[in-house]
Amino acid sequence: MYGIAVLSGFIAFSAFFKYQIFGSRHQLPFFLLIAPFIGIIFSVINTRKWIPLIGIILILLSFPWLFQISSRPIIPNFEESEVGSIFLESREDLYFPGTRAHNTTYKTITDRIKDHDYSSVGLILSGSASEYLWWVLLDAPQENLQIEWIVSDSPTTRYEDPSFKPCAVIGENCPSEWTKFRGIPLVSNLDEIPYKLFLENK
Repeated sequence: MYGIAVLSGFIAFSAFFKYQIFGSRHQLPFFLLIAPFIGIIFSVINTRKWIPLIGIILILLSFPWLFQISSRPIIPNFEESEVGSIFLESREDLYFPGTRAHNTTYKTITDRIKDHDYSSVGLILSGSASEYLWWVLLDAPQENLQIEWIVSDSPTTRYEDPSFKPCAVIGENCPSEWTKFRGIPLVSNLDEIPYKLFLENK
């Protein structure tokens, strides 16, 4: 009954949340819950010689997920892998699997900010954006560099630092009519989509 309950819950979850972008994060509880059930099945197998064989089969079945994840493979599948082996690729290339189309965008924007030596940068990003890439390319953390999220109409607004005055703002999917943000003008010669850069004039 325990096994049936866990399997039924997993099937129901998969049916209702199949297309949820973060659905795989919720699968771990089901794997943990099913472990005792699988353990009991193994314990009642009379022929012990099958146990090592089952273990080998499970390892072989898990090979693609252990060694050939397309974004950071140990042994790349050259038809599907976005990068080479993690032991051979540079760290910078491994930062951008799946976002290589935006690689130039990230570097162009962060180079412009660093060229002006701005020390306070605001971020207007979606919840699924790769924030850490901006931190890496801006050479954070540094004592003289402050990077803060800028949010509105959100419960987290109350945690915003009221003293934070950005010199540069990186925006994702900003409205096309925005030519300024908090008085900071848009850099018009950067037409990279979906990001916009607002820089304070010096």
